Amino acid sequence: MRIKNIFLVLSVMLINVFSIIAQPTATLSYATLEAEPGIIELPMTVDAINSDIVIGDWFCQFDQNHLNYIGITYPHPNFPADEWISGSSGDVVELHWVASDFLAEEINPGEALFIIEFEWDGVCSDFLWISAETGMSDNTFSQYDLTLIDGSVCGNSTNDLIEDFETGDFTKFDWQFDGDADWQMETDNPYEGSFSAKSGDIEDNQTSELGLVMDIANSGALTFYFKTSTENMYDELQFYIDNEIAGAWSGENDWQQVSFDVSLGTHFFMWVYQKDFTVGAGDDHVWIDYIVFPDESTPIVQADFFANFTEIEIGDTVNFTDISSGNIQSWVWSFPGGDPSASTEQNPTVVYNTMGTYDVTLTVSDGINSSTMTKEDYISVDDCPLCGDMLIIDLTNDHTSAEAINESLNENDIIATTMFVVPADFGDYQAVFVCLGMYGFNHVLTQNEGLLLQNYLISGKNLYMEGGDTWYWDNLQGNWTSVHPMFNITPLGQDYSNVMTLIYGQNGSLAEGLTYEFSSNSDYHDYIDNEYPAVMVLKSDHISNPGLFGRCVSHDAGNYKTIGSSIEFEELADGDNTKVEYMAAILEFFEVAYNPPGDYTEDFETGDFSKFDWQFAGDAEWVIDENTPMGNYAAKSGNISDNQMSELFITMIVAEPGNISFFRKVSSENFYDKLTFYINNEEMGSWFGDADWAEEVFAVDSPGDYTFRWVYSKDYAVSGGDDCAWIDNIVFPNNEQPCPPVVAGFTATMGNASMLFQSTSQGDIDQWEWDFGDGTYGSGENVAHYYEAGTYNVCLTVFSACDTTTDTYCEEITVDGCPPCVSYFDYVQDPNDIYTFYFSNVPVDSIASWFWEFGDGTTSNEQLPTHTFANEGTFEICLTVYSSCSYCADTYCTDITIVDPGLYNLGGTVLADGQPIDEGFAYLYQMDGDQIVDVFACFISEFGYYDFYQLEEGYYILKAELSPNSPLYNQYIPTYYGDVPNWVNASVIHLQANTWNADVNMIPISSASPGSGLIAGQIIKEITYKDEFGPVADIEVLLLDEDDTVLEFAFTDLNGYFGFNEINFGTYKVMVEVMGKYSNPAFITLDDENPSVENLNFVITGDNISLSIDENLPEYIFDISNVYPNPVVNQALINYNLTKTASVQVTVINMMGQVIFEQNNQSNQGYNIFKINTREMEIGVYFVQLNFNNSYITIRKFVKTK
Repeated sequence: MRIKNIFLVLSVMLINVFSIIAQPTATLSYATLEAEPGIIELPMTVDAINSDIVIGDWFCQFDQNHLNYIGITYPHPNFPADEWISGSSGDVVELHWVASDFLAEEINPGEALFIIEFEWDGVCSDFLWISAETGMSDNTFSQYDLTLIDGSVCGNSTNDLIEDFETGDFTKFDWQFDGDADWQMETDNPYEGSFSAKSGDIEDNQTSELGLVMDIANSGALTFYFKTSTENMYDELQFYIDNEIAGAWSGENDWQQVSFDVSLGTHFFMWVYQKDFTVGAGDDHVWIDYIVFPDESTPIVQADFFANFTEIEIGDTVNFTDISSGNIQSWVWSFPGGDPSASTEQNPTVVYNTMGTYDVTLTVSDGINSSTMTKEDYISVDDCPLCGDMLIIDLTNDHTSAEAINESLNENDIIATTMFVVPADFGDYQAVFVCLGMYGFNHVLTQNEGLLLQNYLISGKNLYMEGGDTWYWDNLQGNWTSVHPMFNITPLGQDYSNVMTLIYGQNGSLAEGLTYEFSSNSDYHDYIDNEYPAVMVLKSDHISNPGLFGRCVSHDAGNYKTIGSSIEFEELADGDNTKVEYMAAILEFFEVAYNPPGDYTEDFETGDFSKFDWQFAGDAEWVIDENTPMGNYAAKSGNISDNQMSELFITMIVAEPGNISFFRKVSSENFYDKLTFYINNEEMGSWFGDADWAEEVFAVDSPGDYTFRWVYSKDYAVSGGDDCAWIDNIVFPNNEQPCPPVVAGFTATMGNASMLFQSTSQGDIDQWEWDFGDGTYGSGENVAHYYEAGTYNVCLTVFSACDTTTDTYCEEITVDGCPPCVSYFDYVQDPNDIYTFYFSNVPVDSIASWFWEFGDGTTSNEQLPTHTFANEGTFEICLTVYSSCSYCADTYCTDITIVDPGLYNLGGTVLADGQPIDEGFAYLYQMDGDQIVDVFACFISEFGYYDFYQLEEGYYILKAELSPNSPLYNQYIPTYYGDVPNWVNASVIHLQANTWNADVNMIPISSASPGSGLIAGQIIKEITYKDEFGPVADIEVLLLDEDDTVLEFAFTDLNGYFGFNEINFGTYKVMVEVMGKYSNPAFITLDDENPSVENLNFVITGDNISLSIDENLPEYIFDISNVYPNPVVNQALINYNLTKTASVQVTVINMMGQVIFEQNNQSNQGYNIFKINTREMEIGVYFVQLNFNNSYITIRKFVKTK
């Protein structure tokens, strides 16, 4: 008889199943709340057959006043009464039985072994206690239930899943110690009771660790109290769940409770006190107490929410929707910057009237447990969303000059927004750059556009305009306007003279009354000289017209500044000065703060501390002063008294070795009050007395993180001089960051016969080159291309802006002359309102209109409607779409059934060669989010039918197998619904109504040819967090041929061993099949030289089953990375380094076991990057399986967000 994991289950009729942890002795209780007199029975049944029931001794004790023992019966014939000793009627019943005398193969699933009956007088203040010495290993589960025979009962299960350390030691649970000193018991000031746990005595750079491995029966909240007395921010109490940090605390903290959500399954919990390399504080210890592990009485409560908009304008309204999990009874919202600023509604509405970025916090509670989620910087409020510091208005047809202006602004650390029309509102842009184009492609401003720009200038802002056919007038709709930017900011026209040396300001324009005279010399400059009005000549070395000259005029009107250029910025060639430096001169003329590239100098000429990220500390902040060795401003220490200090510091990354230099001046009490300079807290020099301006230089020997600090400090008495210090003209080492890698990517949106390509590439990119796959090419970040109908391989190559690296991404696209007219849609039911549905994913390409019929007499012409039905029922939803490029229409219909959430039944027939099987088992697994839970087992009778009753709506996987008593047992393998041998490929049952036809056709065994070969091995499972493993029984192992045909199957014995004997020589695959775990197959070849393999070992760890505990990569694989970035938004990447060419099959599988992506690749020797387009994937957890040369398989996991 095969072995199955043992659970002791006692009926499932009235009160929820609850669990205890065997230690090996544990206690549980039913605390009654209210009831009527009646009789209770405890039928002990076997839910999953085991070859050796390991119960041991039972001891039951009852309050004689209210619970009276009636008797015990033994329904099972193979459970003889003479092997039991039962106590007399009253308050004690003792049951003893020798486990080895009773074998599991004599028991059928669901059969009761014994039934204990009690008479209950209905008083509800007492407890029914059951203590079990199970003989099971520590930290495994037993499950029990009560069934009411007569009367009524109300119960509440409680578990002893609390560690309060009141045993005075660490014996209640299987605690494990690690680090440099063990945790210890503490009697001084525990949170409750007499004891708490205290970290061990450790030194700097040491840890004290306390850990526990535990099987959690129900998802829920783990809570504990902690206290710390440590060096703040450096010596920490850290709490880990499964070796991932979940929380950390330091400093002086009195007892406080924290809560963490824990899912069902085996988990490793660890509390670590960790000290850094120096300094201690407080008692230098941490404490924990009163740990409550999850049980069914603490269901998981998880706060979560989303907003319909997160980037808004001032005055906009945001709707927040609660999507928390658990039986939520209350909601507490916090909206800093919002109106209201707090709410207790489930789904509040908030108005934001102040510009800024704001957190949102939601705390939910079920009346017992609570959970809080804060989304930092979640709501961004701006008067111009997504705007940069500057606005570029591009009115040309080629956009090249606007792109050059944008690049030069970026190089000067200025963010710009580009528009292609003149906006009615310019918001808070500091300056606007207008590109009009040249020659036959210039844009002539309309009267309205001219007035908008003129009003922007008059409001006190800055304007740069370029383009136009040098100097001439155009008649546009009867209004004379000048093409040249200096003059076409007015709608009024006037005669002109094409004299290149003298230009008069146009009457009615902003330049009225001004004369602009150009220099006659040939000394050309590509920067602005700030004269009033400033005039210059720009030289252009454009390849098509070398030596071309153009005019550029700047004008400072006092309340605004404007620049007009008759040539385009893009045409300027770098000479003595570069375009970036020219842009810096423009920004300086506009009095706009900027940071030119390679500028590592702080001269404080901004008049404040805004140029770099300066920080202040001490008793008074540094200030800006006019006492300076050069320029207008220097930094001066704050006004402080005796025993005080004033600190100014900055932290930056130094990219390469160099020097830091600065000028300093001190006027203080000699020897005692001084200016001190530090690098990373190391004193480099100090100055005192009357020390006039002098330069200091200090070496920075290596790249890295550095903090540069200037401190003016006073001693306890006496002052001298001006009692302060100054610094100026600081030159930092090179702090430019290394160039980030570039990664190419794009999306393609299809129209009738055109495709819009939008780059999703990552990195600092300055060039995008497209190969459209039809023999043509293009450039630019986002491009449109026209295609004939067909299939094309499109490639995008991106070029780094700061080095010579490139990256290429290719994708195959198919273009039809007119997309097919096909209707379809998806829908989602509102989680908080079963009558409301959201419709999505409708066809949009070449669709002119949409017509919805909801089956309740209502219709809609919206593209993506939301519809609320008035009542329950089944409704036929139809969408008809009409094409915009052909005379076609198409209709798609589907039914939606609305019922109150309830319970459903599932059944079907298990068939072997078309006939019902005679005896077997059906197992049903529920998909609960990303967890797979074994919920039921069912015995199949001679008619081959199975049934499961009263199941929740949800997703299920079904598995059927024959009983060893069946004559067909060795002819068919265990088979999943969908008629497949493994769960990954099983068909998932979405149970939302009674279903009676979920049939399974058992897969026959082909049988391996007989011979003298042998394949044998062992399966072990990770049981602790320290590389300790143990054998695991009852694991299914499949033997397959090279075509994946199943030849034999076996189950591991109690020691985890399996074997396939007397098989012919050949090549085989051996696959381990465990529900919810991904298996790496082993490829085995048997021949005369290798007739047997007897050490084929597999290890079960986490989600995977692999070939060994420390599985070695094949010789031709140097390494394989994890998925990155993780979580993933649009594209997942995996790197692998090969020593030779190899074929790689990449398969992506979702948590329901469905294959959603598969691709075969021939990878070259060396470093390879495989890219997976995840843009259309649903949010969730995914597994990536990589199969190298069809002989080595490994699995990676990633999370898809947004």
